[in-house]
Amino acid sequence: MNFYKRLPLKWMALLLLLFPFNHVFAQSTEQPDTSWFTDVTDKVGLANIKAAGGMIWADLNNDEYPDLIITAGLGVDSGWQVFLNEERPGSSDPTDRVFVDETAASNLNIKNVYKDLGGIGDFDNDGNIDIMVNCWPLDNETNCPTIDDPAKEKCRIFWGNGDGTFTLDSIASNTPTGLEQLGNLSGSGLPALDYDHDGNLDVFIACHFDSWCQENATPSHLMHNNGNRTFTETTTAAGINVSQQDPAKPWDSPPAARALFGANVSDWNNDCWADIFTCPYEAVGYPFDATHCLYNYGSFNAYAPCSGDTEDTQGYGNLYMNNGNGTFTDKGVSANWNSHYAWADQGMVPWAAMPADYNNDGNMDYLVLEVHGANNDSASNTVYPNEPGDGRTFILTNEGPKYNYRLRADQNRIVRNKPINDTHGDHTGCWIDMNNDGWQDLLIGDAVYAGSVDNQRIFFEMQDTLTHTFRDITHELGFIGGTSVDSDLTTQINYKIRRPGGLDPVDYDLDGDDDIIKMPYTYPQDSVLILRNNIGNKNNHVTIKLVPSKTSGINRSAIGARITVKAGGKRQMKDIYGDQGQWTNNFPLIQNFGLGQATIIDSIDIRWPDNGCTHTVLTNVPVNQFLRIDENGITSIMPVGANTPNNFTIYPNPTSTGNLNVRFQGPVNPFITIYNELGQQVADYKPGYASHFSLPLGNLPAGLYFIHVIGVPSTSVSTQQFMITAK
Repeated sequence: MNFYKRLPLKWMALLLLLFPFNHVFAQSTEQPDTSWFTDVTDKVGLANIKAAGGMIWADLNNDEYPDLIITAGLGVDSGWQVFLNEERPGSSDPTDRVFVDETAASNLNIKNVYKDLGGIGDFDNDGNIDIMVNCWPLDNETNCPTIDDPAKEKCRIFWGNGDGTFTLDSIASNTPTGLEQLGNLSGSGLPALDYDHDGNLDVFIACHFDSWCQENATPSHLMHNNGNRTFTETTTAAGINVSQQDPAKPWDSPPAARALFGANVSDWNNDCWADIFTCPYEAVGYPFDATHCLYNYGSFNAYAPCSGDTEDTQGYGNLYMNNGNGTFTDKGVSANWNSHYAWADQGMVPWAAMPADYNNDGNMDYLVLEVHGANNDSASNTVYPNEPGDGRTFILTNEGPKYNYRLRADQNRIVRNKPINDTHGDHTGCWIDMNNDGWQDLLIGDAVYAGSVDNQRIFFEMQDTLTHTFRDITHELGFIGGTSVDSDLTTQINYKIRRPGGLDPVDYDLDGDDDIIKMPYTYPQDSVLILRNNIGNKNNHVTIKLVPSKTSGINRSAIGARITVKAGGKRQMKDIYGDQGQWTNNFPLIQNFGLGQATIIDSIDIRWPDNGCTHTVLTNVPVNQFLRIDENGITSIMPVGANTPNNFTIYPNPTSTGNLNVRFQGPVNPFITIYNELGQQVADYKPGYASHFSLPLGNLPAGLYFIHVIGVPSTSVSTQQFMITAK
């Protein structure tokens, strides 16, 4: 599809006047230094939050900018905090943002509704983000009391109203959602997926233990979305909780259920169907039934494998391959998803497996974040069990169709510099293209279990594009003092990068590069940190948001869609995800693509998660734009980070409310005109001087419209497209 095909001919000239596309960056990316990131935690208004747990990033009020929900810690009912991402009052810079606390108005904190996990998606296809929630079991005290409170540990759903507020489902209503029938759950992940391509977002509910004391694995659940705000369990019919037999161990039956630290959904084998990749808490064997022995780790006691658990013990995770007919088949063994890929007596546990095509070969790889294990140069004065030093966070490289998408454990791709712990507690991390060169880099967060608390920190790992290895650049970025990466620098680690409880790449200011958000593992002992990216937009880039229409048959969040961008001799591939990582972790439903020095995008290919796996292909696309794309092509364009008050967003789009909200990047006194698809003027407004307006649409019929703005004092012209749907 040609870049302009979606827009009527009479609007092409207007767009060319508005967006001449002649501004491209030509500066080469420099070597890492202290200018790459700026701490803006105070500036954006997040320095004094009252507590911190996990993160949910989503556009809650349909103004394009990602908003933030900070969840409570596991097993804590201290309430969630809701911050809307707003333009800074009085600023004319659209990237100058501030987070405004709207917790009280959000209606997310309701008495006796317990929640600490949340997964996002537009589950009712009304154009608004909804949040499915669950609560970690509250029996993790020493005496492990039995919890039998119907209000606790339930899976619930908050329906989004599109303005940052929510309405809770009602278990007592005459039309229950179907989630309540699951009873009390020890939920650890809530990734959304449309597993049968019917256009409605389903959910995989990953579960952990019924009880920490008993260590009884809770079965996972697959809930099918019926399209009417209700769900039906299809777990058994779909083949979930059925594990592949290890042919090397015919005497060892696979477990009926695995205790999971979470799950991710991605298309592992490039067949257009969403596969489910789990993270099992199986440090010591297959299945999780090996005998434990108590070891003394100096500062605390912990259980680890006894000597009877031998080196050939495997700990396979589930890789549920979607068969495309509503069922799944576990391929964990044959695909080599072995969470115990190397041996360490202190058993290894995967807390997350983050998908990305890091080597740009068109196959989905995974970053596996392991706790326990050790470094190759392990040398500790503490009495640990014998460790050869092989167990640590690693990358599963997808070997592609030639080898049936087998996953190869590459434990030597990630190199860490001192200061470093002898054993790792990597329970958080993410892929991020820090400098927008078109290659994925890494953030790894060490924060739990054995080792010095002082050494637990964020590792900034930059990809060598020739060898596809990752080197630790934390020292060059200025987050560690001293002059040598080999010296003992423990006391010179910037306290703000210590003990990350969560790490997310989020372009909170929509300037085309991903910023870094860190939530502390323990609050207030550890610090919140917001790092604004200053280096990424020195390369070219494109930001893409997928907005399938209501009649497309595609889920409105576009979760499961795959975007492939070809530019500058590189082919990048990214999926749209909901929840991923550990204990639920939600990134905004947009994707940034770094383009290096490429000045034109050869093609953007959108593969949609619908019955036909249809494609929308755009060619010869200009760079440095924010593109909204539906199944027919581009619906609107916004220059990224342009410093003009005439840049504006409209929401909700589509609208059926009789009103259209228009938000500018700064105060203006605009002339606004609306035209129908035939180019006929149907409304005009002179709403006054402000940065936000609500335009009454009257009785305009359903259809395609264009909003045309002339800004004052600016004289430039802006045009966007929107839909009115039947009321």
